[in-house]
Amino acid sequence: MNEMGTEGWQELMKMASEEMAKWRKENKQARFTDIEGEVDGRLAVVRRQILEDMLLASESADIAGQEKGKRPKCPECGVEMRSEGKRKRRLTTEREQRIELERSYASCPECGMSFFPPG
Repeated sequence: MNEMGTEGWQELMKMASEEMAKWRKENKQARFTDIEGEVDGRLAVVRRQILEDMLLASESADIAGQEKGKRPKCPECGVEMRSEGKRKRRLTTEREQRIELERSYASCPECGMSFFPPG
């Protein structure tokens, strides 16, 4: 995995669990929907970090380092994509957590289509 990896994820889970235990002590009359919202909010932070690490660990994060013949193909014409270097990409998860990645950007030498390869 990337920089954080499973040990970091476990630490984030531990922190989220501790925060939830503290919150619950302070909110003894909380309703189900309140508890659910707090749990989801704290788990969203853990989820964001796992997503970021997994996306950066993908082969598609650095296509310049891939051998020719193994790079992603253009979805329009099927020609192997070429690396256009790395660019920043900003994403927002379902729970409004922002992720900023620096990944390969690719273009097709045949038809000119360009995009961040999936994966």
